[in-house]
Amino acid sequence: IAMIFIIVPLFFPATEMLGIDPVHFGMVVVLCWGIGQQTPPVGAALFITSAIAKVDMLSLTRANLPFIGVMLLVLLAVILFPEILVLSVPRALGL
Repeated sequence: IAMIFIIVPLFFPATEMLGIDPVHFGMVVVLCWGIGQQTPPVGAALFITSAIAKVDMLSLTRANLPFIGVMLLVLLAVILFPEILVLSVPRALGL
């Protein structure tokens, strides 16, 4: 959550100047945050899971790689196709 309070105010004016929709920017930030929570060396979720399950980091990271791969593919799809994947619902609601 702290990352959102630091990163968003820094980059939001630039995204507005570039014409990037705020909802799309928010979705990309949240997806990147989720990926960052699961990847070493900073991944807090990975460290917490390792401690709770009493599993070493290497085997946990190996088991987590398919999920990280899927999250990266979703991030790529959201970046490439924002009108279909992100902005269709806000547009339908008139937002």
